[in-house]
This record gives sequence, structure tokens and C-alpha cells, in this order.
Amino acid sequence: MARVVLFFLSLTVVVSCTTIQPENSTSPPDAQEDEMAPISGTGTIRFLEFEGGFYGIVSDDGRRYDVGQLDSKFQKDGMRIKFVLRERPNVMSFRMWGKVVAVVSLEAI
Repeated sequence: MARVVLFFLSLTVVVSCTTIQPENSTSPPDAQEDEMAPISGTGTIRFLEFEGGFYGIVSDDGRRYDVGQLDSKFQKDGMRIKFVLRERPNVMSFRMWGKVVAVVSLEAI
């Protein structure tokens, strides 16, 4: 019985990690991300201490953005910024905090 449960659990993990492209999709996944409208606004850099610690952006309207690796000159908790970001729908983060984005531009204000 334990082997059957382990088999189905393993199968579930493998299937959930598979990415399926639509049949009519001819562009690579990164090209689809580049076509998404940019997200722009103002906000605050925040250092979050869970998951080993990382920096994120909290916009003035309360939205949270997971920027991944942030340039060292912007690694200042509480820094006010103007930002342009691009959503990365094909990328997942183990942090589970905010929308995963790529930085197009940041400017201290």
C-alpha cells in the first residue's frame, strides 16, 4: 500500500513540474514575457527576513513585487523609488511573496 501511495505522490510531483506550451505557440517563453505591458509606479524597497532574507518592492498602492536579485545600490530597506517592472508569469519563486517581476528600471526618489 505504501508503494502505491509513494508512486502516485511521485507522479503528481512530476506532472505538476511540467510546463505545457499551447500548440499554436511559436515563440519561446521569454519572448512572451517581453510582450507583457510594463508595470510602473512608485514604492519602497523592503528587506524581508524570511527564506534567507531578500529585497522586494512594495508599491504605493500596496502591491508586492519579488524582484529576485536586486542591484546593490538599491539594497536599502525603506528606500523610496520610481520603478518600471515586467511581470514574469513563467517564473516561480519559492518565497511566495508578491508577483515575480524583472526590473526594467529603478530610480531613487
